Amino acid sequence: LLVSLEMKSAELGGRSLCAEVGASQLDVRQGLCEEFVCQMESAAQSDDSTNRRLKILGSENGPVTVAKIKSQARTLMASKDGLAVVAVYYLSLIGPTGNMREPDHLRYGRVVSGLKAMAQSVEVPVILIGQLNRENTKKPEMSPLRKTGSVEETADIVLLIHASDDRSGARILIEKARGGRNGEITVAFDGHNYVDHAIRTTTEDAYHEDAVGI
Repeated sequence: LLVSLEMKSAELGGRSLCAEVGASQLDVRQGLCEEFVCQMESAAQSDDSTNRRLKILGSENGPVTVAKIKSQARTLMASKDGLAVVAVYYLSLIGPTGNMREPDHLRYGRVVSGLKAMAQSVEVPVILIGQLNRENTKKPEMSPLRKTGSVEETADIVLLIHASDDRSGARILIEKARGGRNGEITVAFDGHNYVDHAIRTTTEDAYHEDAVGI
């Protein structure tokens, strides 16, 4: 389940299909690659398609709260396809419940606690994405995260993303890994398909070819 509070389901679905067949979104929109369009149409109907199995709760569905995410997760758990993971983009856009004037750090704490309780209930991992700093001038640190309340202490794993100056890739810094090891993963960004490919990790000193994000 992908919960997007910034993009609509159709846009995310289109990105996912392009990534699956290796097509450039720009070329598809301009009608420059008919063969990829046919592949995308076929993938959209295939039961084995990643995109077909991807369930999206987009921004067109109105304000999203933790309760709404829980309800959707439980519905998918009871469906034929089941539920493997929940990804939420992003933290500060999740709608408040109760006191509308509640300070942000308290609201964020309630959101994270609610999502962790959901993860334990449905027994699937929950990935919560947040934007702490728009600046790309220095290596990201944990200190801004600590100012958001209990987010850091509640999370089992904390990853910080540091994009390269030319946006061709990024370093994913594993700053907290409960039961695991801290480290760093270097990824290269495929801008045509909006896919990041892991190319090296310092935690295992191994190389990978699998896509790690869309």
